[in-house]
Amino acid sequence: MAHPLSRPQDWTLDGLIVMALALGGASVGGPFSSAERELIRQAKAGPTPRFNVGQVRKEILGGEDPLGSALLSLRNIEERRSTGQFFTDTKTIRAMVDWITGHTPGRVVDVGCGSGRFAVEAARVLPRAEILAVDIDPVATLITRANLAVVAGPSSEAEIRVVNGDFLSMSLEPRSSVTAFIGNPPYVRHHKLPRDTKQRGQALAKSAGHPISGLAGLHAYFVLKIANLCQPGDVGCLITSSEWMDVGYGGTLRKLLASDLGLNSLHFRAIDGEGEFEDALTSAVVTCFANGSRKSTVSLHKVNSGEAFDLAHARRTTTRDCLRSLGKWGPLFEDSMLSHGGEDNTRPLGDVFRVSRGVATGHNRFFVMAPEQATWHSIQDWVTPVVSSATEIHSARGVLRRDSAQKVLLAIPRETRVSVAPELMAYLKVGEDMGVPQRYICTHRKPWWAVHPPDPAPIVATYMGRRPPVFAQNPDGLPLLNIALGLQPRSQLTGETIVTIVNWLNENAARFSGKGRTYQGGLQKFEPREMEALQIPARVLDGYS
Repeated sequence: MAHPLSRPQDWTLDGLIVMALALGGASVGGPFSSAERELIRQAKAGPTPRFNVGQVRKEILGGEDPLGSALLSLRNIEERRSTGQFFTDTKTIRAMVDWITGHTPGRVVDVGCGSGRFAVEAARVLPRAEILAVDIDPVATLITRANLAVVAGPSSEAEIRVVNGDFLSMSLEPRSSVTAFIGNPPYVRHHKLPRDTKQRGQALAKSAGHPISGLAGLHAYFVLKIANLCQPGDVGCLITSSEWMDVGYGGTLRKLLASDLGLNSLHFRAIDGEGEFEDALTSAVVTCFANGSRKSTVSLHKVNSGEAFDLAHARRTTTRDCLRSLGKWGPLFEDSMLSHGGEDNTRPLGDVFRVSRGVATGHNRFFVMAPEQATWHSIQDWVTPVVSSATEIHSARGVLRRDSAQKVLLAIPRETRVSVAPELMAYLKVGEDMGVPQRYICTHRKPWWAVHPPDPAPIVATYMGRRPPVFAQNPDGLPLLNIALGLQPRSQLTGETIVTIVNWLNENAARFSGKGRTYQGGLQKFEPREMEALQIPARVLDGYS
């Protein structure tokens, strides 16, 4: 007797594919790709899994996604990060499909469709629209075919296509009706993207007339591709990580949305509870746009944790001209800006401070040591106390002192004649035997042992943890390793002003949650430019000159 395999942990990859075919996946979406055909061949060659097709069909018709959930369970978090495979919850999908439905689209394009959750919901509420679902993962497109086969059924009037391919390389036939682009573009950071993907992304940016930084993630290239495919009157509703609103590469997307792409509204949810995406804790933003729109205002809405997105309503509006003039958009969603209509007089921290990381030695085990170790090697004349751990900043209670440093840094002036210092020569020989000169950073430093920290910053800050950043004064001028950020004034600040700023930053640190980057498990990270974007009241800077 067959038994249901509705629990994700009960599935195998071959079982998923056989189930997708049993649900009618071969009858929907057009011809299979070669990759899909190969997966089907392999699955059919294996043992026949035992399952209850009726049970799984019932779950899909009830609005669940058992095949998609099973796929997530079969791939570990690192596998899914490499492809940006994080699915969106049902309530958010319904809100986004409701928004595009109001524009009566004749065609709906689910970009990076995953298991087809957006395409399936669109097929439910827009039975006469053309549905196009695209994903580079052949397992995902086979699941999408099955889900659409169950929901649309053989009598559907809709034209449904499922394409296993690269969205960045696809083309669309022109339509007289509105095309709606919807979905959760894959979030893959730039350092995990292959060279050819980056090249396609850069070409898309060039064709859009908005060059983009090589640090852009895959989701940014998807937005550029949509801009490339959009015709006047087409609309889009995308959910992404919100980082593009504040980071450097996002400037291209901000310019594009505030001009030709016709930004309609932004709906932001910070991380103060559960994440928006399954298995990925990150602040999220839903971006709605109507290509070519000349509407002068843009709606803004901050959504609380656990609250469903309501894309038909917004808490306040701003002008498109205002958006064009702003360097960052994240501060628009600060509680003070939302509740007072932006009347609070705030300034980005970067107006006053240049933020940078501490020094990267290239080999901390060699260059950083306990003071006793330096004494044992008789090299104490060439070391200096250093901030080597975020714990030191956490425990400083707002003021770092020299005697609180637990480690020292080997900081030999570049001009030192090490040949006349036998103890130092002996220690450097230890490093050579360890292969330190061949380490990447050391090979780019002349001489390899000349570690030079940046000028001491009067304020230091943690930048990674499961809590907001912690700030401290640095009156003794301790150098930093790259475990912390240094805030260097752009002009002279009084000691009283530094104290005021540090106190305010620590007392109000909770409001910075979600302003940096949030990763799996709630880990928050602030890049230097993201910390510079933090808004602080102008009154705190009264001593700034």
